[in-house]
Amino acid sequence: MRLIISELEDCAYDVRGQLSKQPGDLTPIHTFPGFTEAFESMKCFRALVTVGDFREKFRILHLLGITRCFDYIKICTTEQQKCVEIGRLSFMLGINEPSEGLVIGSCLHSEIVYGNAATCTTAHLQVGKYGSRIPTDCLEVPTFTLKSWDEFPLLQRDLHF
Repeated sequence: MRLIISELEDCAYDVRGQLSKQPGDLTPIHTFPGFTEAFESMKCFRALVTVGDFREKFRILHLLGITRCFDYIKICTTEQQKCVEIGRLSFMLGINEPSEGLVIGSCLHSEIVYGNAATCTTAHLQVGKYGSRIPTDCLEVPTFTLKSWDEFPLLQRDLHF
């Protein structure tokens, strides 16, 4: 494994009920148990690719204290830009086999589709707003399914990274 790409919302932390919508609010929020440990233990290129307002995403990253978990952070303005960025990272790192890259996320219709298109292994994290969705077509079918970050060490073992 040479590359892992993650989303922020409902992958690093639970969006529901945890984040204040008030600008400038610095109320602490917390990552899912196991997220930080999983990313800090990685010996590959670790990327965060997310969509949204730059200031808001930067505030969230600051509140979570997880910027150290990533070698690269990209805050995109559109889903299309996010899709292109996942493909670009895969291409730039020379990912030719699914076993060389992993895209993990809670949204089948974005992270899983984009990861599959980028020839990466995909892992659907079944948490948050979209965690209970089932695939509607073959592009949304993940390679692996995780109920929580507690299952990530098993995935690491299976993928040898």
